[in-house]
Amino acid sequence: IVHVDGTRPDSPQQLKAYADRGACGVRLDPGVRTAGSDPYAVWKGAAAAGLSISVFGGTVASLLTDEFAQIIQMIPDTKIVLEHQAGDYNNFASFDDVKKAFALSRFPNTIIMIGGLGEFSRRANPVTRPLPFALPIPPVLDMAYDAFGPQRMLWGSDFPASAPREGYRHSLEWTMDYLSTKSV
Repeated sequence: IVHVDGTRPDSPQQLKAYADRGACGVRLDPGVRTAGSDPYAVWKGAAAAGLSISVFGGTVASLLTDEFAQIIQMIPDTKIVLEHQAGDYNNFASFDDVKKAFALSRFPNTIIMIGGLGEFSRRANPVTRPLPFALPIPPVLDMAYDAFGPQRMLWGSDFPASAPREGYRHSLEWTMDYLSTKSV
């Protein structure tokens, strides 16, 4: 996966060159617009190059706009990966925002990247075993599963942040354990 400055008018050409060298995706901010006559050129360029687009939220507000939904609709054959549970959970203003972000699942080309429990759960104080998180675990993974289903979910480690938080192995194992009771 590559990163380009999507505001540059030549970003579609850069994406094509990366795809020609084997890149399979690009990481874009949902609010990025290309300078010049077509503000969506970087999005269309990624689609034309056959790249998946991994979207990092920064702020959830940028995912909740009608304009971002229109971009998703503009490139319906392009996979759009919503990183970090569709935004940093700790920055969601409310569960209403979580629901709004997960409503992007209405577009069949969207996929949600989930992380470890430490990405949206608070540490227990004092630390508990086996999970060092305050219980109950917030229902973010349940909500993601209900919205996207297992076929449109993928796991990302949130490395390097997960390393000191719960560790790479636990980040994966605890997420898998948590979801193990779900039907496929």
